[in-house]
Amino acid sequence: EPVERYQNALSDYRSMADEFESITGQTYRGLQDFDSYSKESSNWMAWRYMELGQQYLDAGHPEEAAAAFESAARQYPDDPLIQERMKGRR
Repeated sequence: EPVERYQNALSDYRSMADEFESITGQTYRGLQDFDSYSKESSNWMAWRYMELGQQYLDAGHPEEAAAAFESAARQYPDDPLIQERMKGRR
């Protein structure tokens, strides 16, 4: 797939990931396999958003986690896994 398709999402993700340490006081661990999302989806950028959101939750920052999940839903409105996960959050 062309990189251009992911450029806006990648910039948005990098911005949120860069803020992680200053907001939480913890080091962002990058991609981790927190749950089955990586096995259920081929969308690697969506996976990054889910991982970032989970790390914010683990660090006790639900507002920032919600922002990551909302951004994923906005960037990938046709991703069925993201939309399914967002149903319970809205």
